[in-house]
Amino acid sequence: MYSGIRETSVKQYACVNGEYVEQNAAVIPIGDRGLRHGFGLFETLPVVNGTAFLLDEHVHRLIESARTMAIEDIPQTETLTQTARALIEKNEATTATLRIVLTAGADKGPNWILETEEARAYPEKSYAEGMQLTLSSIHRNPTSPLTGMKSLCYLENILARNEAQASGCDEALLLNTDQFIAEGSFTSIFFYQDGEILTPSLHAGILPGITRAEVIRLSHEADLRVREELFTLVDILDATEVFLTSSLLGIMPVYTLDGKGFGPVCPGPVTQQLTAAYQGRIRSVCG
Repeated sequence: MYSGIRETSVKQYACVNGEYVEQNAAVIPIGDRGLRHGFGLFETLPVVNGTAFLLDEHVHRLIESARTMAIEDIPQTETLTQTARALIEKNEATTATLRIVLTAGADKGPNWILETEEARAYPEKSYAEGMQLTLSSIHRNPTSPLTGMKSLCYLENILARNEAQASGCDEALLLNTDQFIAEGSFTSIFFYQDGEILTPSLHAGILPGITRAEVIRLSHEADLRVREELFTLVDILDATEVFLTSSLLGIMPVYTLDGKGFGPVCPGPVTQQLTAAYQGRIRSVCG
């Protein structure tokens, strides 16, 4: 059963601005604004059976965010997708993680870098029993344009996750500055209650997750009701199922939030149903 990404060895080549180089020889100018100021974007996505899953969707989000950032002379969508596929083939990356980075550059236009790396394997026990969440002390700002982008300014996410792991939990749950549920440090959150799948709307100040959108689509296909709006902690405490999504994680059940359990079993039936549908979608795209 596919659950997240499994480990494998891949050759270490990268592509920098269209030129293939050994990964340890890949460089960008020291004056790059991505390096100096975090002025840039990135995407990470799984490679399964030599195919980057939902590659077009990830590249589209990257390009749209770059336009919002007013990064000039960004590469064409086709350039990035074709380069990604060529790099996967060159690296013989059957099962891996693909990373795409676009920076604002220095004074000669943006820099764009693609690399494949060994895929991270999340523990099977987590998929079987669920992750533990804890409420983060860090809050999302719903008025910030950065919340809707996969920005290189990622330290807030890292600090939130470090805080969670220091407390013995797997992931952090962030509220926004209005005290509504936002998202995890690297995940989107869903919960099931009274016959509905509930998830924070984009107005909560969250990343428009690629896997989040795919799960919503799969839910509609299965005639499951989905409601996107603003929710408080009180709303999630009555949930019978909670699960997280991300491109590398897939669908991950949640066992507890600061010790509070959800429903009689974990993963619950709706989580299991959507996990099966998501795995089916991966098979249909990647073989």
